[in-house]
Amino acid sequence: MKVTVDELDKLLRTDIGDPKLILDHEQFRIVPVGSLRRYPEALGVISRAALRAQLPDGRKPTTRELATRAKILNSRLTSHG
Repeated sequence: MKVTVDELDKLLRTDIGDPKLILDHEQFRIVPVGSLRRYPEALGVISRAALRAQLPDGRKPTTRELATRAKILNSRLTSHG
C-alpha cells in the first residue's frame, strides 16, 4: 500500500477533529486520534497537524508538495513493512 496525494488531501479536508491517517489491514483510514485503540494492528501514518507543519503556511498546498510528502511517507512505510 502506498499513500497517495488523494489520501493526504482527504486528511487536510476532513471535518474529523484531530484526525490521523492510519494503515489498517491494507486500507488507509482517517480516524480521530482518540479512536486509535479501536485499530490495534494499525500503523499510524501521519496526523493532520504534522502534515500541515510540513507544508507552506497560508495557502493550499500544491499537488507537487503533497506528492513529495507522500513519497517520504511511503519510504517510511516501506522501511517498517
